[in-house]
Amino acid sequence: MAGYSLSIVRTFDRPVGEVYRAWTEPDRLAQWIGRVERADVRIGGQYCFVNDDGEGGQFVHHGEYLELVPGRRIVMTFRAGKAEDGPYHDETIAIDLRPIDGERTELTFTNRWQGEALDDEGIAATKEGWNAWFDLLDAALA
Repeated sequence: MAGYSLSIVRTFDRPVGEVYRAWTEPDRLAQWIGRVERADVRIGGQYCFVNDDGEGGQFVHHGEYLELVPGRRIVMTFRAGKAEDGPYHDETIAIDLRPIDGERTELTFTNRWQGEALDDEGIAATKEGWNAWFDLLDAALA
């Protein structure tokens, strides 16, 4: 079975440590990712984030932390709702952080999954969704 991935690179005008904490401290995470139902930020710990879908429903995102390297890297499984029944499985997201000039951070986001490939429209929609979250992250860091 083929594996798929997509990547997004963003630059934030904050030091690496602040960007890492925005991903790993539940109070900071809740400032941009949505309602944090659970964030047991440790290897093997579980998370659950909830967002309104704009139509009276909710999107539920959940998974497990697989790798945490302070100031450098976060890897976690990622599921939307009951995605186990969907066409995508074994989905992970990796956040790699690189300092720029000591005061800025380059974030490389990589989404990997098994199952069906996304068409061009699906790739664009996925990138649009993650970039909307990254815009919220940028505002929370300001």
